[in-house]
Amino acid sequence: MEQRLSKEQRLRIVELFVIGMYLSGRIGSPEDRSIKQWITTGDFESDYERDVAMDDLFTSASSAAASEASWEGKVEASLEAFPSTEERRLVFDSLRDFLSDSDAPKVKGFLDGIKSTFGL
Repeated sequence: MEQRLSKEQRLRIVELFVIGMYLSGRIGSPEDRSIKQWITTGDFESDYERDVAMDDLFTSASSAAASEASWEGKVEASLEAFPSTEERRLVFDSLRDFLSDSDAPKVKGFLDGIKSTFGL
């Protein structure tokens, strides 16, 4: 399934991963293995272009994690990128697995919000 996702879809998944990282207090880097599985150099013209895109995602996600309304807006915006239930399930399951070691209430609210918004 991951191979069939578009570059835009993979970027949206990574953005949600990074928001979850901020909410859990477990701030990683763009080189985190879980993130690297979604964003590959092949998606970009160069490593530089990939690095710029990742920097932009981290900046956007850090702002979104600052308030529930902000991350809810990102979740709503990402909904369009995943029109099928199968894609939405993949996103949710991947995020749930990634954040499974966090017991932060904000993470539970984030996952519950995604599940509800995605209609799962």
